[in-house]
Amino acid sequence: MKVLVTSASRQPGISLAGHLVEKGFTVRALLDENDAAAQLSGIPFERAPGSLLDPEALQAALDSIQVVFNCGLSLRYWPPRANELLSSVTEGTRNLLLAMARAGIEQLVHVGSAYSFGGGPLDNPGDEESPYDGGRFGLACLDDAHASQELVLRYTGSGKVRAVVVDPTLVFGRGCDRYGPAAAMVEYAAAAPGRYPGGGTNVVAASDVARAALKALGRGKPGECYIVGGRNITYRELLGLASASLGVSAPDRLSPDVEVLTRGFMGSLLGAVSRRRPTVTRGLARIAIGSTFYSSEKASRELDFSAGPIEEAIEDACRDHTRA
Repeated sequence: MKVLVTSASRQPGISLAGHLVEKGFTVRALLDENDAAAQLSGIPFERAPGSLLDPEALQAALDSIQVVFNCGLSLRYWPPRANELLSSVTEGTRNLLLAMARAGIEQLVHVGSAYSFGGGPLDNPGDEESPYDGGRFGLACLDDAHASQELVLRYTGSGKVRAVVVDPTLVFGRGCDRYGPAAAMVEYAAAAPGRYPGGGTNVVAASDVARAALKALGRGKPGECYIVGGRNITYRELLGLASASLGVSAPDRLSPDVEVLTRGFMGSLLGAVSRRRPTVTRGLARIAIGSTFYSSEKASRELDFSAGPIEEAIEDACRDHTRA
């Protein structure tokens, strides 16, 4: 079976492409001229030039394809409110859905984000019934994840595609987007600030997301979303794991919420003036002081999904940072 993987040059697309090849699929990767394929070294794949924003190239990429795995979502947190980012990624999702309809391709696994649903505390983690509340963080990437997911679900509801949505939590592994939250976490740990925020989230290995996406193809119900998480973890624990991988001192002092928010405000302000991406922004600071824990019970029950340890994935992300 020949499949198309979008955004295969970054996670979780990298791991998904490799996993699909291992399972006997023929993989075509949609990559534009700016996408480096170095992370796909050793994986036999066919390159389809273009992007989700190029309808003609997209139509060509779909030729002879039977299933599409869309990993085109971007969780880049800077700039914080980029309407052009939101519209372009949502437009890319729409282009893909329209092109699939024209090509007569029905099966789609859309890899979105667990942040399309509200997170919760450890004793009541978010799930697929938790309403989206990401707008309070002021990050266009979260709004984009939700808007793209809603678009896919609407097309599925109208019978135009048969899409299953896989929503990973915070993904770690080699090849993570250098402008995404996982890279920001590693960069913060590398600076050895000594302080940690009081919140927490769920972390999952990219390899586990890849396995879940393939399981969704065979077991998932069209029109359904499945949160794919690994381990609910405090930011203190997460930064401690990253610090150990980087060989720096782990943070050991709780940073008061007001201090975290102030650092985020200053980071956004300096970023706006210098046009350089700050490590901490207002949006990231708001997330860092909260609890965005998630449950993968539905994916476990319906997809037979189970997650492995996260330590190796965090080490892979840290090695990327060290090489950069």
